[in-house]
Amino acid sequence: MLLLAWSGLQVLSFSGDFDGARMRGGAVAHPPLTLLLALVPAGVVTFAVALAVRLARRTPAGTRGWAVHLAVHAACAAALAVALLGIRLAARATLASPTPALAAARDADEASGFALLFLVAAGLAHAVVYAGRFRRKEAMELRLQASLSRAELERTSAELRMLKMQLNPHFLFNSLHAVAALIGDAPEAAERLVVRLSEL
Repeated sequence: MLLLAWSGLQVLSFSGDFDGARMRGGAVAHPPLTLLLALVPAGVVTFAVALAVRLARRTPAGTRGWAVHLAVHAACAAALAVALLGIRLAARATLASPTPALAAARDADEASGFALLFLVAAGLAHAVVYAGRFRRKEAMELRLQASLSRAELERTSAELRMLKMQLNPHFLFNSLHAVAALIGDAPEAAERLVVRLSEL
């Protein structure tokens, strides 16, 4: 949807370049015709932005070979700028009197501006992709920390259970030892101790 909206804005923007131009037959370009003539350069600009986003997704920032990725972006920017120049030349060839926006004197400015637009779109796309990767990495680290905390809690709980299991036989052993010591000296006390121990 965003790309479609961008395309519509580009068509409207480029249609202004053809507004008031005279065709070879002598007729002045009317609004529907200017929109039709604007479709080609708008399509190239939209393709350039889509290509910049695609390249940013395929070769995200922070990966190895950044010099190669930068060279690929620069080559794409140059090739698309040349394509836009070709479209401007073809537009001037089809019009009897081009508008000032399509004048040959503006070709270099338009081409460099278009190359800059491509590089800015690529930079923004790289920033968005990098931010997404960073957020995913942070979320994964948080999940890992939570899982480590759960593992630590389970380990502590297991240690406590182990201690309880060790304490219970130790307590029983001490109680039986006390009963054994009382049997000879105080049999009634030993009997009470055995009853209380069984109740416990």
